[in-house]
Amino acid sequence: MTEEYQLNRDLNSAIKYWWLIALFMLLGVTAGWLFSRTNPPWYEARAEIAINFDLHRTGVLTAENQDILVNTAGELISAIPIMDALYHEAQTLGFDEDFARFERIAVAERKGESLALRVKSPDPQFSYHLVERWSNYALLALENAEMHAIEADLLHRYLDGLAGCIQQVSAIGAGNPNCRIENLESLQTEITQTQAALLSARNDARGFTPGIRYTLVQPATILPGVVQYQKNTLLLGGTLIGFIVALVIIHLKVPEQILRGRKRG
Repeated sequence: MTEEYQLNRDLNSAIKYWWLIALFMLLGVTAGWLFSRTNPPWYEARAEIAINFDLHRTGVLTAENQDILVNTAGELISAIPIMDALYHEAQTLGFDEDFARFERIAVAERKGESLALRVKSPDPQFSYHLVERWSNYALLALENAEMHAIEADLLHRYLDGLAGCIQQVSAIGAGNPNCRIENLESLQTEITQTQAALLSARNDARGFTPGIRYTLVQPATILPGVVQYQKNTLLLGGTLIGFIVALVIIHLKVPEQILRGRKRG
């Protein structure tokens, strides 16, 4: 009963002070209009790279391992050297804000087993140009990591062969036809050098494996419509905020308190 009475009282007060609601809605829509004048609409360009796996190379992967490999690809395409190069590209196109601001408009986002490259700005052509360049940088980075991953795989197999040669040379002695390097000291030197090359290749692969496949499934594209600061949305939002603020003021009985204060004065 108390809740019903409270609701009826608020409804009657809202009808009584309709002009206050109208005033705040007008203020809200005005604020939304002013905000739209100082903040032009933003547009987004996007490209998408799909990540999948060659199970003949990787073997059966658990869902967790697949997540790790997709995230590894994501880290490659948003690595600091790539983002630095993209930031300098943006500067040549007139972007004059700091790198922290740039990171907020250029975002790599995972979508399942795909990676979306997104750039938002008031200029759709600016967004398109950066996403197109970013997708090129990303594909080059993935290709470079793949080459080093293949190199590391070959070096690992070669190292296994050298280890087998040490055992054979130690057991059979010099003249073993199964090993290209027959001298034990030379074998040890070759193993040391191969281990160093393998470590370097793995570092350059940055967690990438030969079984990861990547495809640009969506080239750079400007998304239709405004994605941020749409004028109609701002006007509607300002109106709703004004409406809610007016209802709160009426619920708190602010108009009555003002009127009582004036009568006492």
